[in-house]
Amino acid sequence: IIDILNQEERIKIRDYIDSTNSQRQSATEKKLNALIDKIKNLPNQQIIRIEHIVNTMIYPQGNMKGQILSPYLQNKAIEFVSSGFFKHYSSAFNLQNKIKKLESKNKVLTKSVEQLNKKLRSFCVKIVQAEKRKQQYIFKIRSVAQKSKKIKKNQFQIAAKKMIKRNNNEYTTKFVKLATEISNIRTISLLATIECAKAIAIFFTGEIPKHWLSTETLSRWNKEVARISLNQNRPENPNLPAYSYGVMADKSTRGDKKVFLVCFAYWNEHNQLMITLAKMIDLNKCSGAIIAKTVKETCEENKLDPALCGFWLTDNTAYMSGNKLGAIVEFNLQANASSGKRWEDLGNQQLCNGV
Repeated sequence: IIDILNQEERIKIRDYIDSTNSQRQSATEKKLNALIDKIKNLPNQQIIRIEHIVNTMIYPQGNMKGQILSPYLQNKAIEFVSSGFFKHYSSAFNLQNKIKKLESKNKVLTKSVEQLNKKLRSFCVKIVQAEKRKQQYIFKIRSVAQKSKKIKKNQFQIAAKKMIKRNNNEYTTKFVKLATEISNIRTISLLATIECAKAIAIFFTGEIPKHWLSTETLSRWNKEVARISLNQNRPENPNLPAYSYGVMADKSTRGDKKVFLVCFAYWNEHNQLMITLAKMIDLNKCSGAIIAKTVKETCEENKLDPALCGFWLTDNTAYMSGNKLGAIVEFNLQANASSGKRWEDLGNQQLCNGV
């Protein structure tokens, strides 16, 4: 039959057969042919990359080991690569390092939280224990208060007597201190001090004392207390540049008597100003020479160098502060002192004059 056909008919038949064969090719073959054609048209560098993709993008293990990854996984891979372009620490290695650091930090924080919780539990236990101890102490205090005996009146009076007198002839040091402190309150007299102390004793003991202290005894106490205070607080080293003390002298007329007071002012070792009444004496006559002699003797009795006296605090009377026959001038001459200053208090005005 073919031999009978002419040339034109043969060409038509051949074209028909070719078209039929092409239709019979599967879609996979078409894709393969297209892929081959595309690869053939690529430059050599791209072909090397395609080879690397075919050898790399495969399942590393499992039932599909060695087969090319599915389109889904390939799309995921390209998404991951695209999201990491031009970004720092975008590689899997860097991400793993970052994850490790975060995990390590998380462990440290977790451990710190555990330690804090442990301390918190311990603190709560201590609070509970402290509260229990507190309740126990309160219970003990209440128990002791309930068991304690009430102080009877005669017991209190006996204790008060022991605080005033050791025996019938000797007073306690606490009472001596109380009496001398009362006698130094402002302008209270020795006699008024004795009456105040007696009233206090009667109030606490409930008895009127048969024998009570006299003005001579209270005066002697004041002298002894002043001497002890001066010895304990006065500056120890007279060779120091800042060593000094001052004299406060005053005369008070009470009836026919002229009571003369001598006080020392000085700084103790704690830089505190101390003022001590060193002598209280009755004088029949007040003159500059008598005052100077009395003050000089008082200094020597208390082991104070008269030549180191820094100042006098007096009133403005002539026999006390006069420039010729005043007590300060006489004191400087007798003691060979060079205090050189007199302080006068005239109302609110203070003067400092050289002597």
